[in-house]
Amino acid sequence: MKKQMKFLTMALALFVGMTLTSCLDSDSDPTMRSYMMGRLQSSGLYGTTFVSPNGQRLVPTQESVLQFELNSGVSLDTYNGQVVVAYFSWNSDQMQVDMNASEISGVTLYNLEPLEEKTLVVQAADQGVEKRDSVATHAIISLNSPAGNGKYQPYFFDDARNILVLPVNYYLPTTNRGISHTLVYYPDDADTQADKAQGILRLHLNYRTPGLSPVVTNPSIEIANYYGLSFFFKSYDLSDYTYGQSILQAWGSSTAPENINIVVSENENSAELSGSEENVYPVVTWDEYQTGLGM
Repeated sequence: MKKQMKFLTMALALFVGMTLTSCLDSDSDPTMRSYMMGRLQSSGLYGTTFVSPNGQRLVPTQESVLQFELNSGVSLDTYNGQVVVAYFSWNSDQMQVDMNASEISGVTLYNLEPLEEKTLVVQAADQGVEKRDSVATHAIISLNSPAGNGKYQPYFFDDARNILVLPVNYYLPTTNRGISHTLVYYPDDADTQADKAQGILRLHLNYRTPGLSPVVTNPSIEIANYYGLSFFFKSYDLSDYTYGQSILQAWGSSTAPENINIVVSENENSAELSGSEENVYPVVTWDEYQTGLGM
């Protein structure tokens, strides 16, 4: 058997919804491990299915799903409809898995990493008010970090356009307690209204670490290589109304427009808002995202 790798990931440039094989560092262990960034589209007695942005389906055994729920104490129904990272394994002595197949089935689900973050609609009277608005306390590094021969970009998860995936590179604090990256719609903001007149949905990504001071150590794009994709990739459901009115309701449509702009404060050198600059990024399609990565 080929020399096996001990790291789950090799390069974040590959984390675009497809699977990448890796395994344990033992020449005799036939266990192979991989993952998929996909949307949990169904779960329950009739099986569990994850679907990636390119339409690839992952169908783990129901036995492994039940075992995962038992071990973790979490029901997969909690994440139904959400974008997650599904980690799975298989015995290479007993079965072969084609990573390019339209469907990967019969594998063992052994871990799950949710990527969904909070969305919020903030009216003029609540803008900038603590506990009513997700006021940014710190700047991120970039939504356009380099990726091999290309760069990362915010993208629509699928053609429905209701779910966005943002590649958020930021400096982490010494503890991640209280960290949030909330996507906020300010319908009364002058720039927001000007964009809406042009058919553009303008959203703000606010990075909050209340009471904490980020330190300039490893950025999230590097941390994600070892501790999980959720440190870098964040997903947002524009139809979610958990915290009140959904962004789509406030926009006035059941579907998102083709043009969405993400506004964010960025600082390459530190997480401080002072010295940061406001940048605006358009959300691209899945195909445009892949092209931008140089794939």
